[in-house]
Amino acid sequence: MTIAQSVIVSQWFKGKELAFAFAFNLSVSRLGSVINGIVEPAIASSTSPPSIGLACWVGFLVCLFSWCCGIALIAIDTYADKKDGTKAKLSDEDKFKCSHIYGFKLPFWLIAGSCVCVYCSIFPYSNNTSPML
Repeated sequence: MTIAQSVIVSQWFKGKELAFAFAFNLSVSRLGSVINGIVEPAIASSTSPPSIGLACWVGFLVCLFSWCCGIALIAIDTYADKKDGTKAKLSDEDKFKCSHIYGFKLPFWLIAGSCVCVYCSIFPYSNNTSPML
């Protein structure tokens, strides 16, 4: 989903505005994670006996709303492209092929591995230990 968001943002913004748009997009995503970490336990503990079922349904509804907003965004973007008469055209060099993965060098794989380790260890740790802190 982040890749799709980045593609849409990069089509709408250029130059200096692009960096701000990416930063704002990432900030909103992180804010959503913080809000989720606060709201989900409150919803789960609001039922008697405490159950995560309601929290999962609320999360599902939020995801469904997000999906509907994404579909609306696609419709708006398609309408704007038709109105402007522009269409993104990629050359064969710009298109991604799975064989390009073999060309990635070691620094890329180290950064990717580092991101996986952070997402798999730090975020669950911070979500599960917040009551102890």
